[in-house]
Amino acid sequence: MIDNRTDHYPKRAETLQIITNHALAKIGSSGYVKELRKVDSKQQPILQIVDVLLGAITADTNQRLDRSYVLTPGKIEVIRRIAGLIGWDALSYDTYPNPAFNIWHFPIQFRGVFPSRHAHLNLQPV
Repeated sequence: MIDNRTDHYPKRAETLQIITNHALAKIGSSGYVKELRKVDSKQQPILQIVDVLLGAITADTNQRLDRSYVLTPGKIEVIRRIAGLIGWDALSYDTYPNPAFNIWHFPIQFRGVFPSRHAHLNLQPV
């Protein structure tokens, strides 16, 4: 599922599905994306969780890149709690390849700027 947002490229979902399946085949995965649907993210809790996670990673990364970037106390707490679930002190790291959780920084020039860490999922409340 992807958010059914206004897009200048009408074949975004189809293109994403094709690229994802090529990437999965390249790494030898037996899995594939059978269908990719545009949905209203306000009606899909999993997409809302993804938005919160991406927002927290982006905010923490922006703050690390520019120390004058101000985070609200609420964002700081969300970042702290999510980072604690994977055994980190922050979310601005890159991950080693991990079967459960990955953060890869884009654009490409950010790679190597942030230290890599292995994610250890700890689903106990922090």
